[in-house]
Amino acid sequence: MKEAIENLIPLERDLFFLLNGSNSSFLDDWMWTVSGRFIWIPVFLAILFLFFYKTPRKQAMLVTLFFILVFVLSDQFSSGFCKPFFERFRPTHHPDFKELVDIVNGYRGGKYGFIS
Repeated sequence: MKEAIENLIPLERDLFFLLNGSNSSFLDDWMWTVSGRFIWIPVFLAILFLFFYKTPRKQAMLVTLFFILVFVLSDQFSSGFCKPFFERFRPTHHPDFKELVDIVNGYRGGKYGFIS
């Protein structure tokens, strides 16, 4: 199993550089926009509105509360345990090829990217 995963690493790196090395200002701007936090707020609010519209209020509130709880717990597990435990560098911080990565708007992200 370990060998199979290690065989995927060069493929992952090649795919990353294929996408990252496109030198397309359109793709750079598009990815910057869709990966932003606040761009998705209207989408989530619309889904929440439809959910509350179609579901009994008490049930909708309970499901929403548990959804928020699962979201917070999974985020804390990811950033508090998985990232420090696995220490998998983001490409912008990887010592072997951080200088080869095209950076958009000077943003390099955090040191570790697993699980993101």
